[in-house]
Amino acid sequence: VNAGQPDWVAAEPSKYPNSTYVVASGSASDAERAKDRALANLTKVFELRIRESSTTRQDVHVGNHNGVESVDKSQRITQNVNIQTDKIIDGARVAEQWKSPDLTHYALAVLDRRQAGNNIREEISRLDEQTSFELESAKARSNPLQKVAVYQRVLTTQHQRDALQKTLKVIDLSGKGAESKWNRAELRAQLEASLSELKMKPKVLHDVTGGLDKLLKGAMAKSGFPESSSAQGYTLSAG
Repeated sequence: VNAGQPDWVAAEPSKYPNSTYVVASGSASDAERAKDRALANLTKVFELRIRESSTTRQDVHVGNHNGVESVDKSQRITQNVNIQTDKIIDGARVAEQWKSPDLTHYALAVLDRRQAGNNIREEISRLDEQTSFELESAKARSNPLQKVAVYQRVLTTQHQRDALQKTLKVIDLSGKGAESKWNRAELRAQLEASLSELKMKPKVLHDVTGGLDKLLKGAMAKSGFPESSSAQGYTLSAG
């Protein structure tokens, strides 16, 4: 260890314990770049916890029985979480700097855990307000396609909230976080119910090579749209 080297260069800083702070360090050939890297590394601490994806697999089978084609499906919902962490690390600062004998610059970025928790709770509150607004708007909509769009947005919003909640439970040493008042399984069931109400009739306009009808039905099934032979509702055309 170099003479005068602070403890945070190689270990947990005694002045900024893990019980109170989230910390990250960075190094570079000049001081400003070291500070930027320390703050960037602090951001990554949250990004790694927040960035995640959730995929429910779907299997689609197109069959033919006595000349009648059918499509069996299971719903797929893919949601990618990519939450900006700028608001979450609001209040972060470079607390200490050090230059080693070989002229390498080091910087220590810190963020008070309480501040980080408050930042995450504010973002969770914003997502909850957005969810409440969307669900209220769904009640006023009679158009089934619009309802499907609303419930898809709600599920995405609540998935983002869940990622933040998992992060908050780590940041908040009590491990409680802020539980959601909505059940995602119930929200997904509402989406499925809206999809079942959506009448969609496939129509092939032009098919040179053949098989487009089967592909169109498969695409509909993957999107969760039940096939309908009724003249009412929507027509999905391809060709």
